[in-house]
Amino acid sequence: MPFFLLSCKQEIKKTEPGITDQIISKKKKREKENIYIKEPSEQERAPSPDLNAEWEGVYSYCATDVRTDDRESVSCYDISIFKDEVTVEGNTSFCTGTYKMTGNKDEIELRYAGNGCEDHYFILKRNGGKVLLYDFMNPDQVREVRRE
Repeated sequence: MPFFLLSCKQEIKKTEPGITDQIISKKKKREKENIYIKEPSEQERAPSPDLNAEWEGVYSYCATDVRTDDRESVSCYDISIFKDEVTVEGNTSFCTGTYKMTGNKDEIELRYAGNGCEDHYFILKRNGGKVLLYDFMNPDQVREVRRE
C-alpha cells in the first residue's frame, strides 16, 4: 500500500519586489500596532507625584455598622496619601492595605490594589473647604472626612 507525505510548508511565489515589500511592511505595521494596543503598564496607571502632593494627608471617618443584634459597633478608617503610597487602615481588617489612586485635583478614586477586594473603592471629592467621601458600602451616602 503506497502512502503520501504531505508538507504544510508555505510556498512563496515569486512576485514583483515592490509588491512583496508592501506585504512585508503591512505585516510589520500590524505587529507594531498590536504592541501598542496592550494594557497600559503599571507606570502609566500610577498617579502622578503632583496628584499625590495635591491630596497628601490622612483622611479619617467612622461609620456605624448595620447589625441584626442589639449591639452597636462602628468601623473607622484612616486613608493615608503620601508621596508614593496610598494606604487604608482601620479598626477592621476588611480590605485594609494598599490602594491605587486615579483622578484630578478636585476628585480622586481609590481602588484596592490586592486580590479579593476588587469592588472596594473610595471616592474623595473637594467641595469648597470640605472633603467629601463616598465608599463602596454606601455609594449614595456622602460623608464629610477630617483631614489631619
